[in-house]
Amino acid sequence: RIKIPTSGSIDMGGASIQVAYETKLRKNVHRILIRDSCKKSYSIFAISMLGLGVNEAMKKILNVNENPCFPKGYISEDETVKGIGSFQKCQSLIIHTFSEQIKAGERNMRDDTLQINDFYGMASFFYTNQFFQLKDDSTLYELNQSANEFCDSNWGYLIEKYKNNHFLKNYCFFGSFQSVFLSNGFGFNFSKSRIIKS
Repeated sequence: RIKIPTSGSIDMGGASIQVAYETKLRKNVHRILIRDSCKKSYSIFAISMLGLGVNEAMKKILNVNENPCFPKGYISEDETVKGIGSFQKCQSLIIHTFSEQIKAGERNMRDDTLQINDFYGMASFFYTNQFFQLKDDSTLYELNQSANEFCDSNWGYLIEKYKNNHFLKNYCFFGSFQSVFLSNGFGFNFSKSRIIKS
């Protein structure tokens, strides 16, 4: 019988991230029976990482006054945060802020993620990539280019270009955080997999 490859899913919401994919391991899995003609049973690994959704994650970097995760020239309403717009420095800040979660994830890294060719990215994956006008199966390189260009842009220019976008100030962080998640994986290795935005 020919085995049809399955896809994984990543749901990056506001408060948490959920990842699910088929696994050969027997620990911490859910057994699902699909009642088609083959009555195929799947072992699914699933995890929810609370506090790693984009909104909750962003709250943890708001105490940085000269903040690389906001575009150049951005100043918060209470004037405590000034954007200095740097994609690389924003990524470094994220890696430093979430170092414990990244280390914990790496200790439990699951090599069978390498067997998954496609992961479907939902919620923030979709909205962030839609904002950057990336195609559905865009690469991490394309995301990095778009986020880098956005972070480096002047806040006044962005306001003029994207009128009445209430989330405009957040997209430097959203793009940087998504990039760090896909690069470092918080314990999941997506380097050989394609992320499809849905």
